[in-house]
Amino acid sequence: MKKLISVTLAICVALTSLFTGIYAMADSKVTSSDVKTKINESAIYLMSVKKAGFTVDNAGSLNSFIRAGVNMSDYKAEFAKSVKENLDSNGGKIQSIVGYDANNNWAPIKGESAGVYANVILALDSLGYSAKSFEGYNIVSAFENVKLVKDNENQYLFSSIFTVANKYGLKDYLKKAQNFLVNNYYEFGTGSTYYTSTDSTSQFVIAVAPYAGYQSFVDDALASIENFKKDGGYLYNFDNTYGEPKVNADSTALALAAYSAANNLDKAQKIYTELSAFECKDTKGAYY
Repeated sequence: MKKLISVTLAICVALTSLFTGIYAMADSKVTSSDVKTKINESAIYLMSVKKAGFTVDNAGSLNSFIRAGVNMSDYKAEFAKSVKENLDSNGGKIQSIVGYDANNNWAPIKGESAGVYANVILALDSLGYSAKSFEGYNIVSAFENVKLVKDNENQYLFSSIFTVANKYGLKDYLKKAQNFLVNNYYEFGTGSTYYTSTDSTSQFVIAVAPYAGYQSFVDDALASIENFKKDGGYLYNFDNTYGEPKVNADSTALALAAYSAANNLDKAQKIYTELSAFECKDTKGAYY
């Protein structure tokens, strides 16, 4: 019997990415309605097993639900309170968990992360607040002044960093962040160096594909992702520390998102079919 695992936000990220491009697939067997239904089912399932609220530290998850079209108004006040308390406690800056101290019982290490700032800004904007004038704070200005430090950043959040910089016309910061990503987290012929895997390389593609000047990176990254392709889907990577690597729903979903972001919709269509095979037949929104 297969072990049932709950679908992670990777599914929502992947299907949301595909939803944008599905309209261009004139002869597709998958309709926009099909994809929207899957997003909704996954989001409903995730919310049904959710154990905690939304704060500064998991603003990225909140954004994934919002992007998936889920009404998150019930969490609006709770999230806004978390952001205000964080700003009040840190002199108008956002401090979040950026790591753990191995020499001190893995105690949380806090600091400024541009990725966390970006997700907070996107969430506030989506919930109807103004990130430029939130409770007397200009969070966008604070974001623009965050120094990018590798130990404080999560490669998975650079897509949000780029989105915020682009949205608010911060051209210099956008370019600085793009250069930081490609110089610190990518190697040609290998893919993402942030835990080299289908997942991290896919997240790299999702971040850079919408912007001009990165096609060579996108092409190389997609080729790297294919190194982890097996029958039925994608492996996370080849690490066998915890047993033989197997194709899984999360990595397959993120590969789908990468090809969708790269506008290779024929390939995305094929991966969508593979992803569907991971669906739990007894629990809507859950995947094996």
